[in-house]
Amino acid sequence: MTEYLIIIFETAHRAADIAHEPQECTKRPVHTPQQLSPQEEKWLIEQLEEELKNTRRHLQITIEDLDASNEELRSSNEELRSTNEELQSTAEKLDTSKEELQLVNEELNFTNEQLHRHIDELATKNNDMKNMLENTHIPILFLDRQLRAGRSAQDERAVSPAAFGYRPLDLRHPCQARL
Repeated sequence: MTEYLIIIFETAHRAADIAHEPQECTKRPVHTPQQLSPQEEKWLIEQLEEELKNTRRHLQITIEDLDASNEELRSSNEELRSTNEELQSTAEKLDTSKEELQLVNEELNFTNEQLHRHIDELATKNNDMKNMLENTHIPILFLDRQLRAGRSAQDERAVSPAAFGYRPLDLRHPCQARL
């Protein structure tokens, strides 16, 4: 005859029970239905039903916890998707801005090159003018847009310092002023 053992785990309902009572695993021989007395059979059925209820309760709590976790994960997933979409939109805007900045930079580089060429041309013309003025021995008086004397070339002693800032027509020889 084969002997079987059944191990029953009972859940303590109070924390004090757990702390004060030693936990033992009860080993009882399992008998075939013909060998169980009606009381033992009833007791065994009650124990199995109680264990089944506890297992179902534990399973229900686990399912509820799992559902809550799944809902939190869904919510987190939605937030991450939304954040991802925002990041993609921002990345697209940054790409567009980068392209626009590259175009503006190219335009600025082109304008800068034009300005450098213009500055080089002006420097060349300025040097040519300076060389011409230094090598000619004719006194020259430069006038601004209002025809006022601004500066002179060559011998500035040929022009009175008092003349600067006046129009040539305002300057008269002292002899002409008496007439």
